[in-house]
This record gives sequence, C-alpha cells and structure tokens, in this order.
Amino acid sequence: MQLVSPPSYNRSGSGHHHVPPPLSAASAGAPPPVTAAAPAPTAADTFAMTSDSAWLFSAEEIANSPSRADGVEAISEARTIARIADILREASRLLRLPMLTTAVAIKYWQRFYMIESLKKHAPYDVAGACLFLACKVQETHKRLREVIYAIIKVKTKGSADFPDGEDVRESHPNYFAEKEKLLIKERVLLRVLHFDLTVDHAYKHVWAMTKTFIPAPHLQSKVTQVAWNFINDSLRTYMHVQYCEREIAAAVFQLSAGFCRVPLPDGKSRDASGRRLIAWFELFPVNLERVHMIGDRIMDEYDPSMSRPVSAPDESGRGLEGGGGGGGTWRGPEHHTYRT
Repeated sequence: MQLVSPPSYNRSGSGHHHVPPPLSAASAGAPPPVTAAAPAPTAADTFAMTSDSAWLFSAEEIANSPSRADGVEAISEARTIARIADILREASRLLRLPMLTTAVAIKYWQRFYMIESLKKHAPYDVAGACLFLACKVQETHKRLREVIYAIIKVKTKGSADFPDGEDVRESHPNYFAEKEKLLIKERVLLRVLHFDLTVDHAYKHVWAMTKTFIPAPHLQSKVTQVAWNFINDSLRTYMHVQYCEREIAAAVFQLSAGFCRVPLPDGKSRDASGRRLIAWFELFPVNLERVHMIGDRIMDEYDPSMSRPVSAPDESGRGLEGGGGGGGTWRGPEHHTYRT
C-alpha cells in the first residue's frame, strides 16, 4: 500500500514582528565568545525533522481544517484543542509520564484532526488512543487499564456526578466498553497517521542552544525551564503542525533568554582580540522573521492583564521563583492565565 503524506507547510511569511529583546548585559554579564560550530544533528535527528515536516500545514489549511469544513466554529475548535492538551497533560501526571510522551500524544491528536473532523470522531476517545500509542512509541509503557482510568478520571473531574472524576477500573460496568472503544480508535489513529509515528521535539533543540550560548549552569537551568514551559503551553494550539520544531525552539529560546535577562550574541559584538562574536541564529540557522512571528503567537496565548514585571536572577539563579531585586517577580508562562 502506497502511503501519501499530507501536504507540507508553505514557508512564505509576511510582516516582521518583534518578541521582547534580550535585556542589557549589565544584569547577567557579557555574552561568551562563541566560535565553535553548533552540534551536528545525528542521523536520527535528521530523519525526525524530515518526517515531521511532512505534517506541517499552511495557515490556510489550518483555517479550513476538516472540522471547520464540517461546520465547527473556529473558537470552538481552538477551545477543544486547548482542552484536549490540558487533559492529556493532567492524565500524564496521574500516570507519572515524562513530558516528551505527553507532547507526542498531543501531536498525534493534532495531526489526526488535520485529516479528520471533530464531528466524526469523539476528541476524548481519540485522546486516549493517542496517549496509549505515545506510551508505546516512547517506551514509557502503561497498561491499557491505567490509561483508561487516567483519561476518564481527568475528563469527568468537576462534573456534577463526579466532582473528583469517575473511577473506571476493571470491575466497572463500563470498563470493557471503554476498552473496546480505545482499541478501535487506536487502529483508526494508526490508519490516519499512515503509521508515521516519528515526532521531532523542540525540547532537545532548546537544550542544545542553551548549552552553546549560556555558560553558567544556574542560568542554563533557568532559561531551559522557562523555555520548556513556553513549549508546553504552545501545545495548546495548532502551532506544532504549522511550524517546524527547530523554529519553535528558537522562538522560545529567545523569549526565555529575554525574560531571564540573559543577553545573547547578536553578531555585532567583538571579543578582546577583535574577533566578531557569532550570532546565536548563525550557529542555529533559522528564519528570524518566522521566529519572531512564532514568539508573538506564543505571547498572544497569555492574558496580558496577568503579566508581571521581571526580576533579574542573581548568581544563584533566584529571581524567577520569587525574591531578588528588580521590582517584581515573574514565575514563568505556566502561571499565567490563558485567553479563552
């Protein structure tokens, strides 16, 4: 059987948007001289990025998704995407799964609904199948009964009948119906995805950039954590089926460095011997216009009324978590209120 990949993303872009620039070097020291080449991608990395690009869609394709063509309103679709991402993250916490597994499950779900309609397939049923499949692919194996329990527990939490969530275990009268439903959806999921289960991750690109451009270990940790929080929150949108993970990583890295007051080499500075310091985007080539657009898209997901001033981290890395100078604190994107 010949497999046909979905159309790839049209890389045209318009408009130049600016994310908050990194602040002055006074609060974190001058940027280190950067002369070494960026880490070369492995064969596995190259394959993952190539396979991932087959699942990128244009803004027009996303605006005319199968669900939209089936009569689902844009705001309803956006809320469903965010709700499913939240459910998968909460279910993953119950199952003690790493965030990489959760991200894979969310991306499977988003890819599925770029091919199928929300009206044709119940989003919560597909979410359970995506999480079960992601556990297998990432080798973070969980029993089917555990996945069923976690998904239904989170899905029904806060309802009138089950304020703490419904406990569906093997002894529950609906368990075998839920089990059969999930297994059927898993087969449908594999068919729709053409068994293409390879997923690239922005997390690893962020870590590579952090290690290259930020020498202080405590600042590496802070910048990486804030960047990963941005990535986690961006999974509540269709951003990861519109932009490649390398571009998303570059956007959250620049945003995180700015919030943490860590200056990045911009290609204009020189070291003591007069050599030009290579800009961060020269070692990790990306389309800066698209990176700025992604940064703006990410910041648009937060309620601006909840934003708080940034306090510069001190030598111990404090400041982002509370305390430190600068006239206020900022606890990272996960502590902001989302637009709905």
